[in-house]
Amino acid sequence: MHRLNTRLRHAFAPYTFPLYTLPPPAIRPANSSLDTSGSAGKLRIRPMPPRSPATPESLRRLIVATLPETARAGANPVIFGPGGALDSLGLVNFLADLEYRLAEAHGRELVLASERAMSRSRSPFRDVDALTAYVAELLAE
Repeated sequence: MHRLNTRLRHAFAPYTFPLYTLPPPAIRPANSSLDTSGSAGKLRIRPMPPRSPATPESLRRLIVATLPETARAGANPVIFGPGGALDSLGLVNFLADLEYRLAEAHGRELVLASERAMSRSRSPFRDVDALTAYVAELLAE
């Protein structure tokens, strides 16, 4: 048994890398938020600069653009719940995509599916208007 474990460890050794290494600077994207200048081996994380102001209309457009094509019907599409276009797995995928797009567009990382959102009496994920108001509330903090 010991011989098998040793063989497996040696077989996968070329594929293991330490977790603390970074790719060379030429490979890192230009908009990287890591700053390694000036400090020997220490990393400082810079906040991402905001790229556009967070107005309710811009948030609504971003939310609607993130929704699947089949869920964009009507003036205020129902996202989740009775009559909603997404099931629970679709909602998780949608929220992950929306969090990424919000970070790219507004320079802040948000967690939309938090305990705060789940503990509300009315879900902020029921329709586009409710989600827009919830995202605007989080960005205002």
